[in-house]
Amino acid sequence: MDEGQVVDGGHGAGGYRLAGRVRSNAWPPIPPLHISKDEQRARLQSRLDDPAKHWKFGAGDLEERKRWPDHQRAFRDTLTATSTAAAPWYVVPADRKWYHDWAILTILARTLENMDPQHPPAPEGLTDVAIV
Repeated sequence: MDEGQVVDGGHGAGGYRLAGRVRSNAWPPIPPLHISKDEQRARLQSRLDDPAKHWKFGAGDLEERKRWPDHQRAFRDTLTATSTAAAPWYVVPADRKWYHDWAILTILARTLENMDPQHPPAPEGLTDVAIV
């Protein structure tokens, strides 16, 4: 594969190679988590119900929750403006952790399979080298 060649992973996998690195977009950058409003409510409530999780609850959480429509609009607008065929964004539902883990691994595996990475060629003369 040449540097800069587009990698089309198909079925949600994709990215591009530039200077030997692969770029694949996910929102937020891996792991891409997008929970529903109901799941957010449940997680916030569990933080209040369990004293061991109180540290996870912030005073601003409830105010930010009121802005859910604004955040969703910004999320959609950002992805729409920045997703390209060469570097698409993948929004993975994260209400169930097992599913988002599976989805992320599937995207990464397909991207790597389609890249078909190979070891670089060995330097000349290695067959004559002996470690003493």
